[in-house]
Amino acid sequence: MNIDKNIMQGFIEAVYYQQHKAKTRKTKILIKPVDNFRIEDIKQMRQRTRLNQAIFINSLSVPFKAKV
Repeated sequence: MNIDKNIMQGFIEAVYYQQHKAKTRKTKILIKPVDNFRIEDIKQMRQRTRLNQAIFINSLSVPFKAKV
């Protein structure tokens, strides 16, 4: 599974948990810096998660003015 599929799976699990449809598991991992994503890739990830911009950006811990 590549990194964007892992990220997508994590977002989907978070949404299900937030909707009280699933229990979560906790895993501690070391995250190394990744290459820059193209804006089109980020928009695609946000659209696939069906999250609005504010929630998506907040989950990435970036300033809201970085709209995607």
